[in-house]
Amino acid sequence: LNQNEVIRPNLMERPVLIEEGKRVVLTYKKKNLELSTLVQVLRDGRVGDIIPVKTVSSKKVIQAVVIDSGNVEVAL
Repeated sequence: LNQNEVIRPNLMERPVLIEEGKRVVLTYKKKNLELSTLVQVLRDGRVGDIIPVKTVSSKKVIQAVVIDSGNVEVAL
């Protein structure tokens, strides 16, 4: 970038918040029901990315949306 150059959104890259191998909380929300479990991240992700995660207890792979550095939600 040069001095006085306008920073456009396409020049900015969102930071990786969740890294492969990290354990985070997966939440499933539906009306009055909310369930949470611990999952392992299978691919790096940024806010809004849909990434694969694996449940620690059953080893099931689920697609989830990155919410922040410690939370994902089931991608519906």
